[in-house]
Amino acid sequence: MELTVYILYIIFAFLIGKWNYSRGNSFWLGLLLSLFLTPLIGFTIVAITRVEKKKLEERELKSGKSKKCPTCAEVIRADARKCRYCNSEVPYSVYINPLLKK
Repeated sequence: MELTVYILYIIFAFLIGKWNYSRGNSFWLGLLLSLFLTPLIGFTIVAITRVEKKKLEERELKSGKSKKCPTCAEVIRADARKCRYCNSEVPYSVYINPLLKK
């Protein structure tokens, strides 16, 4: 029974760290808050912190899932041909991995 409680404690702390990361903050900060201050307090702290939209945007651009519209500079999907914000045509570009290029 005692081992189960510790395992659940660690699982909840891990999930709160993942949730904190999905909000644009540090995974490790969420994990450590949950481990040292209990998952309930870690959950509360993560819930009241703001979502870091700039960091989320940077992660999407870096991963290649998104790109910026050249007209309005909003983040759109990488395979989009038309911007959903300004309705302008977006030049379609195919990403070529420089490591595969010969």
